[in-house]
Amino acid sequence: MKILDAIKNRTPKKYNLNGKIIKVKSEQETKTTASSVITFIFLTIYALSLVLLLFWALMTSFKSQGDFRVNIVGLPQQFEWNYGFVFDQFKYEVFFEGYGKVGISVGYMFLYSVLYAGGCAIVKAMTTCLTAYCCARYRYKFGRVVTFLVILAMTMPIVGALPAEIHLAKSLGLYDSIIGQYVMKMNFLGMYYLVFFAMFKSVPKEFDEAAKIDGAGDFTIMVKVVLPTIVPTLLTVTLLTFIGFWNDYQVPLIYLPHYPTISQGLQRMINTNLNGLSTVPMRMTASMIVLIPILTIFIIFQKSLMGNVTIGGVKG
Repeated sequence: MKILDAIKNRTPKKYNLNGKIIKVKSEQETKTTASSVITFIFLTIYALSLVLLLFWALMTSFKSQGDFRVNIVGLPQQFEWNYGFVFDQFKYEVFFEGYGKVGISVGYMFLYSVLYAGGCAIVKAMTTCLTAYCCARYRYKFGRVVTFLVILAMTMPIVGALPAEIHLAKSLGLYDSIIGQYVMKMNFLGMYYLVFFAMFKSVPKEFDEAAKIDGAGDFTIMVKVVLPTIVPTLLTVTLLTFIGFWNDYQVPLIYLPHYPTISQGLQRMINTNLNGLSTVPMRMTASMIVLIPILTIFIIFQKSLMGNVTIGGVKG
């Protein structure tokens, strides 16, 4: 009990247990190696660079064009509310060249962005999660083949597959359709498969055996026993996938000509210099507007995303 108390209280003490001297180290006694110091410095510099760039973009969004020309890095000499001006432009339609000249309002672009990024993120995360569950919890040789294919797809560069993929999407009726994008994103390839695979492997099999004794089937074990232990990981992967799809510019541009996202709309507005939106302060303002949904989602789910997953053992 003394040893357990020492571990719990983190007190550096020595105890004699059956003739053996056992020393419990405290957190303060942990040695700091040179590699950990270098890693900490590198990560600190990297984090500061991201924060400083974001802060610069935010401050630039409150500058006028004349202020930006003479004061590129510093704080605004006089804060300008560029957001109101940019939002005023949202009432105008943006015209796209695709199957004829199509005029789409910015509100619909936001809707298409949410449908594309949100739906694809959920479909991608769930498909990857379920595939990893089957390969990790059941002993089939095909599961090893799936894991091998995932690693192989991550290591082999695929060049020149885009024309064939577009032709296949048009042949199957998946082209120029948001639901078609859901179908195309229904795959398990990528790094997150390995994350889910490792998580499911770490869950003790005794959980499954105990549930089967109580009469639970395979589906009940998956939904009520195993999946609840990885909910924070699933939410994190879904959010990261959503961010990736929200920032995606190429795929909607190629596969969704009638459903342009907000990033395409703002890019179109800037390139055509619609009412003076091509200046750097206006571009930073538009970038901050696109960033608002990501920050909102992170603020809402930060407790779930930052929480730790602890998988306990089974007592006999």
